[in-house]
Amino acid sequence: MKKLALFEGSWQKVLIKVVVLLLILFVTYRIIKEIFNPKRKKSKQVVDNYINNELPNTIPVDDSNPTDPETISDSEAQLIAQNLEIYMNETTFGIPGTNEQGIFNSLQCLNGASLNKVYAEFGARDYEGTTMDLFGWFGQEFSNSAFVTLIHFNDCVPGCESYFDQCRDLSYLRAIWSKSSIPITF
Repeated sequence: MKKLALFEGSWQKVLIKVVVLLLILFVTYRIIKEIFNPKRKKSKQVVDNYINNELPNTIPVDDSNPTDPETISDSEAQLIAQNLEIYMNETTFGIPGTNEQGIFNSLQCLNGASLNKVYAEFGARDYEGTTMDLFGWFGQEFSNSAFVTLIHFNDCVPGCESYFDQCRDLSYLRAIWSKSSIPITF
């Protein structure tokens, strides 16, 4: 009976072969996961349908509504949505990157109804050849964040009111959006 070539040779060679095989499997898994990730990639029609039919009928977690005095106007929501795209497409010193602080400052003190308006105004936009909603953009931009990110806190963000809450970029952004009625998919 012939042995499997993977397990032939010294233990060091076998270990190297196993590590390389595991690395190849991991890279393949990540590529397949990225290609078939339904949370990030939504067709324009799906996003528009959600914005037009479901979003207006949901109440934000913070019980805010479009008629509250604290809720932003449609034109303010449009401006914030445009700024979010700019912040995610920024280039600093010739290096493409995301202006996380600009994103956080734009969103952190908005109520749930205002966040819903911003999401609706953003709609579905082209992200490197793929149509994605705002959360798809966030998923792409914040999934590649550096290992060391800053700690963010603000009295307006539930669960991230102090430094000791240890809210880093992605958890801070999720805490901001927890006030809205939109299921967080990033």
